[in-house]
Amino acid sequence: MTNENDSYTSECLCTTGSGLLPLLFLSITVVGFLLFQTYSIVSDRVAVDSAISQQEKSLQEVEKVKEQVSALIRGVIEMSKKGNNGATDIIEGMKKAGITFQDDQPKDAEDK
Repeated sequence: MTNENDSYTSECLCTTGSGLLPLLFLSITVVGFLLFQTYSIVSDRVAVDSAISQQEKSLQEVEKVKEQVSALIRGVIEMSKKGNNGATDIIEGMKKAGITFQDDQPKDAEDK
């Protein structure tokens, strides 16, 4: 009688244990997937941060060039006001090309 109970108990354990193995594989798969997604998100974030910092460097360079061009234009305007014919020709050429200067803006725009 003891032999029959032992075989019945081992059959129940085997049947119950076989349900845990797929659950274990599923759990490992889900954890692996989540780890992969986390790594992917973090690496994408690093790439975006790198791109943003590169753009900021470019914008700083653009600002420097913009300030230099503005200073150059102010110098040409001052020379034109003093009667330099070459500077006057440059100013007229820029106006024909559609380039406007702060000195050329209407007075109404400055009041607003």
